[in-house]
Amino acid sequence: MTQKDLLPLSAYIFTEYYQNNLHPLFRWLAEDALWIPPCRGRWLRSKKEIFKQAVSPVPAFFSVGNLTASLVPCSKFFCEVILLYVLDAHYPDGSVIGYEQRTQCTWNCHKVRQPDGSVEKSWIIRMVHISNSLDQDPRERLYPLHLREYLYSPIPQCRPPVRRIPLKGDNQTVYYFLDSLIVWAESRRTHTLFHMTTGDFLIHESVSMLAEKYPDVLYRPHSSYLINPTCAESISRFQITMQDGSSIPVPEKKYATVKRDLNLFFQKRLSNR
Repeated sequence: MTQKDLLPLSAYIFTEYYQNNLHPLFRWLAEDALWIPPCRGRWLRSKKEIFKQAVSPVPAFFSVGNLTASLVPCSKFFCEVILLYVLDAHYPDGSVIGYEQRTQCTWNCHKVRQPDGSVEKSWIIRMVHISNSLDQDPRERLYPLHLREYLYSPIPQCRPPVRRIPLKGDNQTVYYFLDSLIVWAESRRTHTLFHMTTGDFLIHESVSMLAEKYPDVLYRPHSSYLINPTCAESISRFQITMQDGSSIPVPEKKYATVKRDLNLFFQKRLSNR
């Protein structure tokens, strides 16, 4: 396993953790791991303590929105994986608290002696540091608003995901986007510019490659464009109108096929309401 393999593994571990599947986390956690949660003045030092806290009943269930994973290589045997994501906590009374959360995960490659005397290298998590981001104070360049001045939005920012797809970004960053937040995308030669409900993101993969990898999420009406069919409003002569008002061109030779495909999708969407 290489350091780059730890990006999707870390994303998987923590999305599963918030779905109450603790097995992946404790499969990779070191016995003497340090766990620093967002709450002030508290940390846990050992796999046993972390497990005891993790299995304690909580009054909420969680849903994870878009997730960004970034690798920070430190040495041959150590690296950091930084996860940025939206986390919604849903409470029994119907209230929802939304967080923009950051998780720093410290990985260490150590040697494990096997029963036959051989030595194998294995990665383990030495430290997990979870923090919540705060809005920037307009009076400062780097520092956030004071905690007492900060109000969490009661409106959930994410819903239980249908699917989260990994997309390669800049500087060894991988985005894990909810498919429901993708509107459309356009070719930038060997790259693809994604237009999301949460902003625009340049992805280091071509339109053709993405269309081949995710045919159940992304539809290709034009050689240079991809759309999320769930965000298509209508199709008229040689163009598709998206929910954000954008117009996607459709080649004349493909128009009949594209119109048929989208009309089938529209009919299916209406029947599911």
